[in-house]
Parts: sequence; structure tokens; C-alpha cells
Amino acid sequence: MTHWIIRIGRFNIGVHLDPLGTVEGLKDFIDQQTRGDVAVAHQNVNGIIGASHGDYCPPRTWIDWWFKKGDTMICFCLQSVAFPVTEPSDEERAEHQKILTSLRFIPDDLHAKIPAPT
Repeated sequence: MTHWIIRIGRFNIGVHLDPLGTVEGLKDFIDQQTRGDVAVAHQNVNGIIGASHGDYCPPRTWIDWWFKKGDTMICFCLQSVAFPVTEPSDEERAEHQKILTSLRFIPDDLHAKIPAPT
């Protein structure tokens, strides 16, 4: 699996692609990893269906977002770099949301229709 870590100030965003998982799998994953029977929030970003869990609160800022459209799922995990908790500023929260809302789905066949530059 390919996994990227993006450092944004006091936070890291881990990103990976998952061709086999489902958005519904986020709940099972968190139940197995941390605690039982969590509630996940349904998400929809630009027509891409997803789920999220976590918050900017103690003991550590940790938020997971999983989105899937077509054959691939993209998973984001926001974590504070410092432990126990890093309270984000309004600007940091806005920056995190801007990253998520920039998510777009572009089907592979669309690339085939775009002529190469001459």
C-alpha cells in the first residue's frame, strides 16, 4: 500500500489509497483498533460518499475520513504532532476543511478524451 504523510504545521495528514475497502469499513476498523461500537458520521464531499470519526479533542486530535467513488477509496487521517492534544486555531481548522473540500473525482476515461498538448 502507498501511504503519504503530509506535515501541515502542528498537524500531520496521512493519506493512502485502498482499492479493496469500503467506507462502511471505517467503523469496523476503529472498533477493532481503539474501542468498541463507535459512531461514524456520514460525509459527502463534491458527490463523493464517505465516513468520518474523531475530533479535535483530548486525549489527542485524531480524525479519520474515508471516501470512495468508483474502484478506489482514499483515506485521510489527521493527527496532532504534539501529544496529548493540540487545540487548532480557526485558521488551522479552515485549512483542514479546505483540503477535504478540494477532493474531486475525475474518471479515468476523461483523461483519455483530453488531447495531449502540441
